[in-house]
Amino acid sequence: MAERNCNFTLTHRAPQSSCACLRCLWCGLASRLNINMKLVTLLLICLLNILPEPSLSAENITGIWSATERTKGGLGSQWTFFENGIISLTFGALVDFKYEIEDNFILMHMAGDKEIKEEFNISGDTLTIKSENSPETQIMKWAGIPADIKQPLIGNWTYPHYTGQTALMRYTRGGLAQLSVPFVVENGTYSIRASQVVIAFRNKETKAYSFVRNKNKLTLEDLKTKEVTVLELLEY
Repeated sequence: MAERNCNFTLTHRAPQSSCACLRCLWCGLASRLNINMKLVTLLLICLLNILPEPSLSAENITGIWSATERTKGGLGSQWTFFENGIISLTFGALVDFKYEIEDNFILMHMAGDKEIKEEFNISGDTLTIKSENSPETQIMKWAGIPADIKQPLIGNWTYPHYTGQTALMRYTRGGLAQLSVPFVVENGTYSIRASQVVIAFRNKETKAYSFVRNKNKLTLEDLKTKEVTVLELLEY
């Protein structure tokens, strides 16, 4: 019996995605209706450019916000809104400084054109500061994740304050330093509903505020008492 030469070639065709199917359907429909695809694409691009971009910043209030109004003794509130809906509200000493770095020295510019020169050294998670105005050496520890590995001073540093509280020293890239010594700390939850933020603390009345954010300024108005609080964003 003659030997048959049977060669079969099997071709596997991958299933088309739904996007590809829709694309084929649209192209087929367009060809039937004599639609100019280049013209349609151009019109879609123009339409997308006309439509306003979605603005998320108006509702995004996450971050550390400091009260712009302080007492004569330097006391003020600080509101920290976390992405997971947690809020931390503190009240205590809140003092802002401007600073510069020259070699291994921090030049602190105080109110009234007063300047304090501090020698600093960073080793691991420890910041050591020697001030020309004090014989004592201040030792601080990292709080959280470093804000900038290339600039190791930037971020949060904590140390025991003489009041018995834990002090928090913040250094930013913009030359702003802030000392926070909270005496009162309240933790709660918050939720945003349209242009209102509802804040609930344990064993306290839930409060609703209308809010307006304008870049790094946040204005809160208590809907019940009509008390207005103006806050400024601390940017690292």
